[in-house]
Amino acid sequence: NLHWELQRDIHNALALKPEVAAQSSTFWGLTVNAHGTTALAHLTRAYDSTNGALSLGSWLRTIRDNVSLFDQGAFRERLRGNPFAESLAESARQPDLAMLDADILLCSNDDPLVKKLTAYRGNVFAHRNARMAAKAALATAPPSLAEIERLLARADEVLNRYSILFSASSYSMQVVGRGDFHHIITTVAEAVRLAREHTQTQNDRLRVAVAE
Repeated sequence: NLHWELQRDIHNALALKPEVAAQSSTFWGLTVNAHGTTALAHLTRAYDSTNGALSLGSWLRTIRDNVSLFDQGAFRERLRGNPFAESLAESARQPDLAMLDADILLCSNDDPLVKKLTAYRGNVFAHRNARMAAKAALATAPPSLAEIERLLARADEVLNRYSILFSASSYSMQVVGRGDFHHIITTVAEAVRLAREHTQTQNDRLRVAVAE
């Protein structure tokens, strides 16, 4: 999610400052592409349906097979020493089994979005379909930007739903310093402005000298 938001934010920021992008177009192009590719690589791993893979789907099935680990007693033991353990344990800690089954379905190839992501990974992104790679790649549509964001949001929701039940903690989808790249863009934009002003001043002096 962090890589995805970075590639989107950098792309949008450069669109507003084309003079900055023009100074290092190769660097910025590769940077944006690298963040997007990394996000997609992690996303395909999160929804991996390969037997034995650690993914959201296998993680949820493990939870379903070990629901007793969410009992209040087990919860109190995990949070032993936490001053809020007792009050936290009073709220419902057991997963809703109907919701759990629905989440498992949403993280499997039975879900159309996950199926599309899996096909793209196997035929294009990771080329797992070596025998038919070229032909399959042409016939496999990549997930749209909106679909990728839906899968990222789904992973965030599912991960934190059970993390909160299990340990009363959640994972942030943000990071300190996410917008640090703006300092680079601002600095380069200022350098470009000063260079243009200097060039304009030199041209003005040259015109005056010629006129004289």
